[in-house]
Amino acid sequence: MGNSAEVNESNNVTIIQTNNYFGISKKILCFISLLCLFLLFLGYWYYLTYHKEDNKKILDSQVQAFSTGEEGLRIIVLPFKQVQGVPSDIGYILTQNLKQSGLDNNLKINAKYLENYDLGSINKDSIKSVLELQQADLIIFGELSNSSITNKSEINFCYIASDSIALVIGQDIESSNRNYQEVNLDKMLQGKITSTVEQIVYALSAGIILNDTLSQDNDYKKALSLIAKSKENSNSVPNLVLDIENILLMYFEQYSKVISNKLILLKDYEKSKDTIQQAITNTDLCALYHQIRQNHKALLYGERALALRTQIYDEPKLAIVHNKLVIASIYRDMNNYPKALKVQLEAKRDINHPYCTPTFSTYAYKGYVYYNIAISYYLMKNRNEAKKWIDSSIIKFEDFLCPKNEDLYDHALDWQEIINDPKSNAKDVFNIFRCSDIVF
Repeated sequence: MGNSAEVNESNNVTIIQTNNYFGISKKILCFISLLCLFLLFLGYWYYLTYHKEDNKKILDSQVQAFSTGEEGLRIIVLPFKQVQGVPSDIGYILTQNLKQSGLDNNLKINAKYLENYDLGSINKDSIKSVLELQQADLIIFGELSNSSITNKSEINFCYIASDSIALVIGQDIESSNRNYQEVNLDKMLQGKITSTVEQIVYALSAGIILNDTLSQDNDYKKALSLIAKSKENSNSVPNLVLDIENILLMYFEQYSKVISNKLILLKDYEKSKDTIQQAITNTDLCALYHQIRQNHKALLYGERALALRTQIYDEPKLAIVHNKLVIASIYRDMNNYPKALKVQLEAKRDINHPYCTPTFSTYAYKGYVYYNIAISYYLMKNRNEAKKWIDSSIIKFEDFLCPKNEDLYDHALDWQEIINDPKSNAKDVFNIFRCSDIVF
């Protein structure tokens, strides 16, 4: 019995110990459950506070801000990187000021601020994609800093315009990476926009008019007035402003003003040692002086452009071929037909060179080269050579006929008829068909 009591006693002890174990386990499980619930709540709070905000940033940049065909200049403003001590949200202020400026100056400006855009993702590719997605014409971004020299606030304004606007101007529209200027924050808070932004907005508003196929003379005059407004009270005018002004001035045939602007641009490109833009601008000046029949000046700028392009390219390129044809047309205008023919034959050699990339434009341009050679032979009264080259020209045009060269193809057919007519007079015919000497 004693042994039995001990067993029972030991059994009781065992049972008591087991009950304690399960009691402790329940407490631990309850604690773990509460901890899990707490962690789950913490994770959800973090998601609401941070991750959801990140998603909002992504969504903000992915939701289309403007509808297709929406009128006016469509501007997207991104947040500006801030500095300590400047609590103002420059991006927001600039957006509001742009809207007010549009109202004050009767401009159709539609500005929207992507306040949640992730500044860490700003680069040219991401900006371009936002431009396209948002259906915007212009995007403005940058950073605010304190000058180490003047200890005043500076803004680095950067901008990129859409491809559709760039096509009007004929080149990409974007600021340099370092476009710092001193800014008066108090004036911005009072509704002023900085001179650089103001100039760009006026210029691109004029560009929008240029891009509208329904624009007429009065619209172009309004565009010119916008350009004049952008140049008011400013010692420094962005090249973009001059480029758009030149297109408008060409429309109104104000060639002397275009030449003045081109000379300003040329000085700027020489200062920045931009060889490609120097070559392009010298070519433009050559064509402009040729247009107003100042042929000696035209030759001067044409030869400079050719020298620059030869310096840029190690092998023949279409730009060099075109440059030579422009120079040849000036010699022909000066009745120096042998010299014109010599330069044209050089252009023919270049365009047939293996290094002159064989593209649709290259093949079509051959027709233009042969066409010019034919006219020079005709003016030198060598009808047999003229006939050979004009026939070759027509074949080239027919092989690669497109809207861009249809007019030249028609001119070539007219010249073929003239060259085959033994009664035609070379010089009289050339004066009648001077319009055929156009840029391809």
